[in-house]
Amino acid sequence: MLGAPGNRVARFLGLFTLRGEGEGRLHARYTFLRGGFPTANLAVRRAAFEAVGGFAEEMRTGEDHDLCRRLYAAGFRVRYDPAAVVLHRHRETVEGMLRQALGIGAGQAHLLRRHRPALVVELPGMEWSGGVAGLRCWLNLASADKKVVGLLLLSAAWPPLALLLPAYVLFLSADMVRRLRREGKGWDLREATAMAGLHLLRSAALTAGRWRGSLRHRVLCV
Repeated sequence: MLGAPGNRVARFLGLFTLRGEGEGRLHARYTFLRGGFPTANLAVRRAAFEAVGGFAEEMRTGEDHDLCRRLYAAGFRVRYDPAAVVLHRHRETVEGMLRQALGIGAGQAHLLRRHRPALVVELPGMEWSGGVAGLRCWLNLASADKKVVGLLLLSAAWPPLALLLPAYVLFLSADMVRRLRREGKGWDLREATAMAGLHLLRSAALTAGRWRGSLRHRVLCV
């Protein structure tokens, strides 16, 4: 990914958008957590695209992952190539970022409805997905906003735990510094802390979108 524009929101999104998986590899299966790729940087052979019916036009978001899912089901494979580069224009306002995150969250719930029944669980340091008859449930308990909610609930039971909240913000700020350094970008403490705040806002918007999509598509995606 190249060309993150100059403002803070765009720089922040550039740290997370279109990030790959390290080494190149072939994918032959979609698990919600693996095997889906954004079409901002995805090339598909025309014959394969037409064989699966193209994009699902009724999907407002998530149609790229849905396309990957149907390609796998038809026997095709997707290769991730870390050398592929694309110029991508990110959202440049907080409002634009939040609208995008709401849509992505709702799209994940829609994917859960369109895909086979499954249980997907994401915990800090662990994730699991598998088919479960009749169950369409995706629980992401590792997102930043849910960690904050968990700390607030725990601190209500034992107030000293509230000290972990500023510690977590410092942890997120340090992670922003690490990501900025990895990209060879300049940083300062104020910039890193502001990006930690953007990360929390975006995480909360994704969760809100997942709730909204859950109600619309009659699944549990939070």
